[in-house]
Amino acid sequence: MNAEIKYKGNILLIDDLFDNLQLLSELLLFGYKVCNVNEKEIKQKSFKIKSIDVILFNIENPDIHYTEILESLKNNKYLADVPIIFIPPKNEYFDKEKVFNLGIIDYITRPFKLNEVIKKIEIQLTIKRQQIALTREVNKRKQIKEIVQHSRTLILSVLDSSLDAIAALQSVRDSKSKEIKDFRCLIANPIFAQLLQSKQNDIIGKQGLKNLISKINQDFFFFKTFSSI
Repeated sequence: MNAEIKYKGNILLIDDLFDNLQLLSELLLFGYKVCNVNEKEIKQKSFKIKSIDVILFNIENPDIHYTEILESLKNNKYLADVPIIFIPPKNEYFDKEKVFNLGIIDYITRPFKLNEVIKKIEIQLTIKRQQIALTREVNKRKQIKEIVQHSRTLILSVLDSSLDAIAALQSVRDSKSKEIKDFRCLIANPIFAQLLQSKQNDIIGKQGLKNLISKINQDFFFFKTFSSI
């Protein structure tokens, strides 16, 4: 049966009682890898850091100063950004604003049900997966943007060094009739600008190519006659 359990994520279970194995065993049964530590190990940093997805802070002893543990977690560079779900002592008042400022993202009041714990863990894991996917998408788009920019620079370099007049034009259509009423110049190399007796900056992005056509320098045209065989 254990072979059929799908791995779901790494949980750091902070428990004040080593002999309280119920929650630990249940989490393992549901497919989570669990690193179980107590508050002393957190303060002393005497446990081995693993890749942690969610911290489950389960404190039953009201005498334990949970704020100190939260501060230790926040000051730990490996755990500072890991979401924390807090299970405070039963009937124990805690300053919600303070613990949220110390990194708590959610809490569960006692007596709690295991399904509630699992559900809240799943929510945080889903959020983390979405953040990872978003980061990958942003990086992918950034790479694509850099490739496009590099390609554009390369193309413009080739166009600028060409001895032929080259330009890319976009038709401008009438909104009602959809007929072409003019052209907008998207790209133009220096030779094309000279052809129109203009400067590149004066024609790129501008409309009015119909009017500019009349300014074409006829010396740029070369005619060849081919004899038929």
